[in-house]
Amino acid sequence: MPKGYRHLTYEERCQISALKGSGRSNGEIARQFGRDPATVGREVRRNGGEGGYAHAEAQARAEARRSAASSVPGKMTPELWAQVEGRLREGWSPEQVSGRLRLEGLDAPGREWIYRHVRADREAGGTL
Repeated sequence: MPKGYRHLTYEERCQISALKGSGRSNGEIARQFGRDPATVGREVRRNGGEGGYAHAEAQARAEARRSAASSVPGKMTPELWAQVEGRLREGWSPEQVSGRLRLEGLDAPGREWIYRHVRADREAGGTL
């Protein structure tokens, strides 16, 4: 995401709804509250309904999508971390661990994630 990205607020969705209802273009709407025209276009496309864009319906759709995304479990299961830690304890480098797990068909973390995990373990008094 671009630096400084922030989700549209309910108030901005209300403004989009009112301005779209009065026939304004995405560019005009975006300029009014300092957003990119693509942001407004994407919002109308994603959250608009059959009868056009309605702010309450758009807010509900956006919240439902955000809630569904946050309820997806992370790919790093305790079992997978155990495999990562086991190989690190055997002397493998994070690059080797990540590469080998991917060769084995697992959705393994990248080397940077493994380095962060090692760092956090050491800061907590661990031995990785």
